[in-house]
Amino acid sequence: MKTVRASCPDCGDVETNTAKLRIVTCAQGDEEFHNYRFRCPVCQSIVLKEIEGDRILDILLEENVEREYLMPPKLDYGYGEAISHDDVIDFAENASNDEEFDKAMQEFLSES
Repeated sequence: MKTVRASCPDCGDVETNTAKLRIVTCAQGDEEFHNYRFRCPVCQSIVLKEIEGDRILDILLEENVEREYLMPPKLDYGYGEAISHDDVIDFAENASNDEEFDKAMQEFLSES
């Protein structure tokens, strides 16, 4: 376990160790984006920073830094047509009236 210098947006440069770092990889299409995450030892904030360059990623992997994979949410669940702008307007208008909102929610829930 090695000591590394990381940067917190509030505290500036801080020291932590590789056991407290996580590589966060997000896949988007055929591309992968890599970040590192750590809890700042000074302010206790969770910091997420982009890993700039393959060399840094390779070093962190060589040090056995744990890796997490995040996948973007699937947007098409096959539950019918996507909502339109008009649907949003209708919903907002109905939401301003408690009785109409309750009725719309009951209709929605009965369709689910």
